[in-house]
Amino acid sequence: MKVDDDFFGIQHAVQQQQKSEVEPSSSRTVEKSGTDFFDEAFFPEISKNSQIQSSSNDVIDHKAPQSGTEFLDEAFFSEIPNKSRTQSSPNDVADQKVPQSGTEYLDETFFGNRARSRVNENLDPQNSSKLSTFRRSKIETIDSPYIQVEDFTGLDKLNSLVEPIWKYSSEDLISLLAERVVYDGDDIIAFDKPYQMAYASGPKSQPQMDRLLQDLKKVVAPKVDRLYVIKSLDKACSGVIMFAKSADLQKKYQEMIQKGRIEFEYRTIVKNVPKKSEACINIPLRKFTAGQDFEMRPLIKPTKDKVHYVKTNYNTIENNDHDHCAYLRVNVTNEIPHQIRSHLGYGIGCPVLGDKKYNNVGQKSPQTLSSGILSKFQMKQSQVQKMPMFLHLKEIHLDGVTTRHKFNASIRAPTPEFFKFALKRLSLLKK
Repeated sequence: MKVDDDFFGIQHAVQQQQKSEVEPSSSRTVEKSGTDFFDEAFFPEISKNSQIQSSSNDVIDHKAPQSGTEFLDEAFFSEIPNKSRTQSSPNDVADQKVPQSGTEYLDETFFGNRARSRVNENLDPQNSSKLSTFRRSKIETIDSPYIQVEDFTGLDKLNSLVEPIWKYSSEDLISLLAERVVYDGDDIIAFDKPYQMAYASGPKSQPQMDRLLQDLKKVVAPKVDRLYVIKSLDKACSGVIMFAKSADLQKKYQEMIQKGRIEFEYRTIVKNVPKKSEACINIPLRKFTAGQDFEMRPLIKPTKDKVHYVKTNYNTIENNDHDHCAYLRVNVTNEIPHQIRSHLGYGIGCPVLGDKKYNNVGQKSPQTLSSGILSKFQMKQSQVQKMPMFLHLKEIHLDGVTTRHKFNASIRAPTPEFFKFALKRLSLLKK
């Protein structure tokens, strides 16, 4: 075939290719860019043809073959290449960042070192390596927040459901308590106290409710001078805690407690199953102190110390004989601190699950749990001390108190999430 008859320039292109193959390459190897790598890896034929030299007439008469990267630009980054090819004045180039083409974007994202070496030949290799490593690390962790850990169960799951109040700032705690208002009337206001929040006498490093009261009052009861606690609640107990809106009202409700006109209804999970499904524990208690700590112990012999004659009524909501645990409803009036814990632990041998104090008289030691309970929470006996305590003040019954047009009122707090999780694990939900 004559060269003149080579209408499509095929013979001419082949000759040019053969000529280029005969010519020796330079001694210096030119580093391939990321886009060159893309061409050879995914568009070998296009890449090879794109390197064929054409005459000036060929350029005028024919459309230059697309490289793989030009194909990517046109197919997937149709808007970006047009901007990158826009002519700019010298001043524009100096003052503005030239928009990236789609392939330049690929270079910068996946071939960081190569792309940057073309932009700045004087870039420090060490800094370049650090930048590339940083970019790769960001790409690798981009999906990590969306990973769902399906097998996150047992003791870790239980503790993850406890509100981490020890991590919160004072402002966060005030916001949390403001959201936990369960009753707000003319006389009193009540909160759902989180587990592990002390009302008073706690270390400065731990969250304490009375330190927050004045600032909390400004949010929930700005028209009153201050809030007065009616009855405190143990740090390890969750549930309803009431405050009066004046000193006179505080005195009024505390007198009602002493007369038995206010009843406190708790929910608890206990180790072991009570021999009687329903009973009244009326064992007298006396207080033993050791430094700032104290313990309520059963009265065994006469003493000159003050003796507390209190009653604890309980009934079994559900029991699990196989795993040796039970879910109880406990009702008390004129309650004293640690009354329920002492009566259940020392009185009937069914300590509150997670209670480290009322297991053995005079000893602070983790409970020895059944293999069934340990397996349900996927933990070892040595991990029992990490378990929270399950005692929740679910409801307060106010006898003969008019609140919101109800003569006998009740104030309730929802069961904590970690408590509900334990009930499910131990098969203690009422059937």
